[in-house]
Amino acid sequence: MKTHLVLIMLIISGFITAIAQTSEEKTDVIPEDQILQTGNSMFSPVATIQQQGIENNSIFIQTPQDPGFNEAIIQQSGIHNNGYIQQTGADLSSHLLQQGQNNEANLWSEGGHIDIDARQTGSDNVIYSYIKNPGIFEKQAILHQDGNNNRIELALFGNVMPTADQLVTIIQQGDDFEAKALMESYNYSIGITQKEGPGGGDMKVDVSVSDFSFPMR
Repeated sequence: MKTHLVLIMLIISGFITAIAQTSEEKTDVIPEDQILQTGNSMFSPVATIQQQGIENNSIFIQTPQDPGFNEAIIQQSGIHNNGYIQQTGADLSSHLLQQGQNNEANLWSEGGHIDIDARQTGSDNVIYSYIKNPGIFEKQAILHQDGNNNRIELALFGNVMPTADQLVTIIQQGDDFEAKALMESYNYSIGITQKEGPGGGDMKVDVSVSDFSFPMR
């Protein structure tokens, strides 16, 4: 049972909520009556996608044309699910929550004032995160995994001026997990915490500086 949901936003002022429950394989289209206009350009788009089941796919692409807060939320529970959030512009907020096994989270954030929160609970999961922003803007990211045989791969780009508002945090708890971080500059602030579970197992960390092309999109 599969669900495929694709949501592309080019600055729609309002609030969008899409809920895709477990069903036969199909493509879900968000109807126009679910787009609630606020009538005020000061409010920027917020979208929430919720999926439950097996082999669900969510793709969210947001390219705001005007300044303002832009938020994307994907919540998935089950196995073999894929969530993808791509945001470019300013004041970007990405939240991706997955519960279950063999799930994949992809986050592509490019712009200023970036806030990322990606969390996975379960085993055999992976998080890919690409972040590019000018050094003068705030950037915060939390990549958190709780379970076994999980992996996080992170790529950071942009000229950075290190401040307390530019911290990227990786947290992994469980057995047999790995964290990789590729940076364009040594000035990036990365905090990595790995906590071994009761079963023991390998814990791997690989942090390097290189001109790296991130093969996520």
